[in-house]
Amino acid sequence: MDIRGGIRSCLASARGDSWVVSIILERMRELVRTVRYVMTIHALDAMEDDELTVFDVERCFLTGRIVERQRDRARREWKYLVEGWLTDGSRAAVIAKVTRTGRLVVLTVYLGETGG
Repeated sequence: MDIRGGIRSCLASARGDSWVVSIILERMRELVRTVRYVMTIHALDAMEDDELTVFDVERCFLTGRIVERQRDRARREWKYLVEGWLTDGSRAAVIAKVTRTGRLVVLTVYLGETGG
């Protein structure tokens, strides 16, 4: 299953726990505002491929909404798909997680919407 198929399959889960998702999104935004996040090499490569900047990724979190939540089976952690706006007004999606140590990890970034 591709990433978009997985996202659609978990969308109901994210909507069902909207208060939890709301709290997580606010936590992510606070971590972005206070620059307590890291980007994986994969995310940095994706940003370079799509000619995105750190400001684009930050804006995606600050203007976006969580449209999906997925459980990482190997690590038993939740990761979230956030759709938002870039600095140029276009749409993008970010997949990220908040670690047990309280840091936001940006796993990947891509242009466009997921359809969620």
